[in-house]
Amino acid sequence: MRRAAKVDTNQKEIVNLLRRLGYSVRCLHRVGDDFPDIIFADDENHIAEIKHGKKKLSEGQLEFQVSWKGPIQNFRSLDDVLAFHQKRRERFYQTED
Repeated sequence: MRRAAKVDTNQKEIVNLLRRLGYSVRCLHRVGDDFPDIIFADDENHIAEIKHGKKKLSEGQLEFQVSWKGPIQNFRSLDDVLAFHQKRRERFYQTED
């Protein structure tokens, strides 16, 4: 029997902020197998694990992140999302020159 998917308490506010910043967002926490919590996109696709406060990644989540060949964001707060967004904007405007 499959257990209910666990969702960190800050996931809703992080997802809402990403959407307000213009990203498309889909929640993936039900996928299981230590797959990251969300996929989100601007002109590129991104995946992110969401953790609340000082909660640590599980062993399986760490193994997934080490074996994944692309970047994975780890968001613990709205500030993490804003910092990621700022880096994306800076990168975008640098390539416009």
